[in-house]
Amino acid sequence: KGLCAPGSSRARCRRRCGAMGRKKGSGGSTQQAAQPFCYFCDRSFADETVLLQHQRAKHFRCPECDDGAIRGKCESVQGLIIHTLKVHSRNLTRVPNALQGRDNPGLDVYGMDGVPDDVLRMKGHEPKGEPASSKDPAPPPQPPPQ
Repeated sequence: KGLCAPGSSRARCRRRCGAMGRKKGSGGSTQQAAQPFCYFCDRSFADETVLLQHQRAKHFRCPECDDGAIRGKCESVQGLIIHTLKVHSRNLTRVPNALQGRDNPGLDVYGMDGVPDDVLRMKGHEPKGEPASSKDPAPPPQPPPQ
């Protein structure tokens, strides 16, 4: 007996839920984690590895260089800024293929790192600087009595 409805074939059950047998409980957590998303174009991804591949292909690639050239394929916005300055003798004014308002090359965004806190909250993510259990900032430490 699997997780699918009674009477369904075992092969259909494997295709539908990907299970070979009964799944073990994971502690009762039914809340799904928010998917990683691209800050520049607002597209969601299954995991951060795919997000990084997307950013390298679409946002960290020099629009001036030929598509077939190895030169111009950068690892980050900072790398693209340096490439544009050294190879083309110009300042990078906007991140390629980014939405209006999210094309500032001054923000150091790499994957989900560097995304502004207000955008993270809007997309249902927990900002990195805040603990998950408390939304209120901790009170400042009291000076020792003298």
